[in-house]
Amino acid sequence: MANPEHLALLQWGTAKWDDWRFHSPTVQPDLSHADLSGFDLSFVDLSHANLEGATLVQTCLRAAKLDGADLSKARLTQCDLTGASCIAARLAVTSAVGITMANANLSNANLIGADFRSANFRGADLNSANLVGANLFRANLREVDLSHAQLEQATLIQANCLDAHLNEVNFKKATLHETEFMGTRLYAVDCSHASLKGAHLTGAYLYNVVFRAADLSETDLRWSTIIKADFTYARLSGTNLRGAVLNRTVLAHTDLRHANIQETSASYLDLTDAHLPEEAHPFQRTDKDMGLSENFGSLYSPSNNP
Repeated sequence: MANPEHLALLQWGTAKWDDWRFHSPTVQPDLSHADLSGFDLSFVDLSHANLEGATLVQTCLRAAKLDGADLSKARLTQCDLTGASCIAARLAVTSAVGITMANANLSNANLIGADFRSANFRGADLNSANLVGANLFRANLREVDLSHAQLEQATLIQANCLDAHLNEVNFKKATLHETEFMGTRLYAVDCSHASLKGAHLTGAYLYNVVFRAADLSETDLRWSTIIKADFTYARLSGTNLRGAVLNRTVLAHTDLRHANIQETSASYLDLTDAHLPEEAHPFQRTDKDMGLSENFGSLYSPSNNP
């Protein structure tokens, strides 16, 4: 439970609280399980505070300092953390439906299993954050820095990832149904065993992305650029690759017979044991072991295009 003295100091106002923090830098505030719903705690210093299990429903924490704070299992429904600093904060298993964390700094934060449905993270820094098993259904991740973030088994159904920084992100076994990546750059991202049914990657740039055993049924990859990607054993039923450019990409053990590869340009593909549409031009193999094909231009001739 919360320390009564610490809670009373916070209730007296942020000026009193910040003065106490300044003169007691070694004291860790204990506000665990406190009900701070509706409080205006803008700009307040809660760094390294214990807020485990606290209730902060509709609490205003704009530009607050929460570096190293413990908010595990806290209730943060519709809480406003716009511009807050939460570096290395612990928000594991928090209930944060509809939370606003736009432009917040959550780098290296522990967000394992947190419920961020309909959350607004636009412009936030989630570099190296741990979001394993987190629920980001319909979350706004536009312009978010997710570099090196861990999102294994996370749910991002209908999430908005437009213009997000996706460098070396771990999406293993994640659910990315109808997720928006249109025009976004993905570099060294691991999507192995992930489900990307109906995901939108039109015009995206994918370099060294791993889709091994991933489900890309009905995924939209039109006019995308795909370099050094690995689709081994991926499901490509209904995948739309029209106009895409594939270079040095592995498509081993895939079935492209029900994918749209009209106007798709490709070079140096690994097509080992791949199933291709009958209309496709034969591939010229240059490596017997890898099944690499030389540049063969469009998989469909112009006369076959609608």
